[in-house]
Amino acid sequence: TDIDPQALQAAAANARVNGLDDRLRVVPPDALATDECFDVVVANILADSLIALAPTLRARCKTGARVALSGILDRQSARVRDACAPWLQLHVAAGLSGWSLLDGGPA
Repeated sequence: TDIDPQALQAAAANARVNGLDDRLRVVPPDALATDECFDVVVANILADSLIALAPTLRARCKTGARVALSGILDRQSARVRDACAPWLQLHVAAGLSGWSLLDGGPA
């Protein structure tokens, strides 16, 4: 899901190219049922947005879900992890060229 129509189009196109369009539903946030939950939750946005969205991201997780957060500068990864701790148990899974990926699941 994304608020940007161009991002939705790109995600759908990438899914088709990679043969995953039958396994991926690409929709704006308002197309989700209020209680809809997922096995995998991924967000690639800036640190402050991830921190603000942590309770919402957690609310979208099924039991045992995996969470991956990216778009985080290395120097911000600890702050994001700590701020999300009430909802998500995350660790730095990878870093590349100054950017980090946080991986984990619901707290």
